[in-house]
Amino acid sequence: MMHGRKVFVSCMIVTVAGLLLPFLARVPGAALYGWPWIDQYLSCALDGWLFFEACNLVAVAAAVVCVLLFGGRRAFWLPVGLGYGALFAMHASIDLAADAQAAVALVFIPVFAVPMFAAGVAAVWLYGLFRRLRTGAVPANESGAGGGEPRAQQLPRLEQPGGGGAEQQ
Repeated sequence: MMHGRKVFVSCMIVTVAGLLLPFLARVPGAALYGWPWIDQYLSCALDGWLFFEACNLVAVAAAVVCVLLFGGRRAFWLPVGLGYGALFAMHASIDLAADAQAAVALVFIPVFAVPMFAAGVAAVWLYGLFRRLRTGAVPANESGAGGGEPRAQQLPRLEQPGGGGAEQQ
């Protein structure tokens, strides 16, 4: 039961962080641009906020999938960090007052962050695979079915006969 609670708490932390992230990404820009920079995201009615968060749920769902994929282990922080880092950078840099069509980016920013989640999952998976191959936990033979000699021992051995050249056995 403890494992399920750990996953649930991780999902809740990732969800709350993902829903607050666009607003928190505007805070560093307030030092340069003042309150209007933050107000670009805050000055809308309730339906605007709901639409904004509904679009943002694409990235939050990708983060929750990462948590569920890794079963609450600490490895999910890399894909979530990459995806949320991309979201943070994009939300921190977009100026909604620059153009009338700039708000369309709010729909596409979470979609553009999803490949970063996928890249993080691939990086963690490859790290685990290479680590298992290096330690010998996964047999490295050609069949991949286990058993038998490892691949390095199946290769022909080269010997130096007394005559000089290398011959295969």
